Amino acid sequence: GKRPNKDELNHEIFRCHWIPNPSSKSRKGSTGESKKLRDEILSSRDVVAFVSQCKETIENIVLKGEDTSQNQIDGNLQEFHFAFSCARGKHRSVSVAIAVGELLGIHQNISVAFQHFGLLQSGGNKKSRNKGSWKKERNRA
Repeated sequence: GKRPNKDELNHEIFRCHWIPNPSSKSRKGSTGESKKLRDEILSSRDVVAFVSQCKETIENIVLKGEDTSQNQIDGNLQEFHFAFSCARGKHRSVSVAIAVGELLGIHQNISVAFQHFGLLQSGGNKKSRNKGSWKKERNRA
């Protein structure tokens, strides 16, 4: 798929630039999809708090149905888009996006799909800024 435009997002981009880079040994040949690298990035209390804040922000938008008319796909399904970014979009933003998605997975009426457009387009070697974007689908009960 194509990368969503800013105006297609349901919230401003979650910026992960401030998170310290994992060690070069952890980064080499790996992305934030690696549990070992993700554990290193999420070892900081500040990062864990940020992940929790992102989750709460997304829950407030998705579960409270903000902007529902714009997100309507059919009678039972709504689609929401959120993005995470960092300098290269392979380690920190991917780790945070996956961690947030895992936390959102506790809701039975939310289906989370993670799409990393930078890795899909470049095999992970693109040097320009990539955004880890994913979408949430909410079934109305």
